Amino acid sequence: MSFVILLKNINTDLHCEFNDKHIIFNDMTEASTYFGKYKGQIDKTVFKSVKFTLSGYKALQNEYKIVPYLLCLNNKSQIDCLIDLMLTNVKDSWKQLLKDRLKRKDMRNNLAKILDTKGRVLPCNPNNWLRAFHYFEIKDLKLVILAQDPYPGKDKSIKDDTGYFANGLSFSVNKELYIPKSLLVLYEDLMQEYMDDEDDFMIPNHGDLTEWAEQGVLLLNSSLTVEYGSPDSHSVFWKEFTDDIIRYISSQCDNVVFLLMGNKAKNKANLITDTNNTHKLVKTCHPAADDYIERYLFGMKPFKLINRTLEMWGKKIIEWNLKDVEI
Repeated sequence: MSFVILLKNINTDLHCEFNDKHIIFNDMTEASTYFGKYKGQIDKTVFKSVKFTLSGYKALQNEYKIVPYLLCLNNKSQIDCLIDLMLTNVKDSWKQLLKDRLKRKDMRNNLAKILDTKGRVLPCNPNNWLRAFHYFEIKDLKLVILAQDPYPGKDKSIKDDTGYFANGLSFSVNKELYIPKSLLVLYEDLMQEYMDDEDDFMIPNHGDLTEWAEQGVLLLNSSLTVEYGSPDSHSVFWKEFTDDIIRYISSQCDNVVFLLMGNKAKNKANLITDTNNTHKLVKTCHPAADDYIERYLFGMKPFKLINRTLEMWGKKIIEWNLKDVEI
């Protein structure tokens, strides 16, 4: 029996390898002696007792999503390792664009400040901070749904760390969580818009919008992280970054619809240059606003407008209906 030593960052609940490699100890005393010299640098040590071959260790890496993150003794800084983690599942055509902007001095400083946040940073896993870019290449982008910042709260009926709402996609929450008010308003409006159509919209029993993302919908927040319980707490760290993304899409892509939801999102409209008339801007207030349905949706019908625009451009429309999950 051997021990594989993994470290765990308390703020993010991520496991990581120590020194970017596995370390095997014969017993706990040997492990404790080794780690004693790093006292104060390690938030928490997690011991997994396993038997494994080299190929089995690779499987273990995948199972526990082991990545160098907390202590980086592999010639990379903590921020570089964080950036690598953020980019892990980003589609290739987005990756260099995002990497170039993350590595700028001002953004590196902002990432350091985010890591230094005293409260819990949401989404918990930095791999989800760029989740909006995991599902399609730039050429397949149809719609940008731009919101404000991730949900700062939690489904308190779930006691462990899977209960946090923020999952890296604007308005989306994981399937096992209850549907937050703002997303429920969007669902209700879709139902109202399509209630007289043959293909009506049925409100699903969950709030996971991954199926929209898979169709070329960029579910992007103006701020990619937030401190738990503190709305808008990280917007200053992400403003220039997300501004750059909007400018890039505006200048380098054709035939993209921008749905700007909330004042912070609508303030990004001046970043969208459309000299060739190849984009469509749809602006609404944030769906959490008390007067959202009455003032904007029933008269405007933004989701039908989006699909009519996509049809006019010869693009496949968005299938808004989501599959229910088994309860």
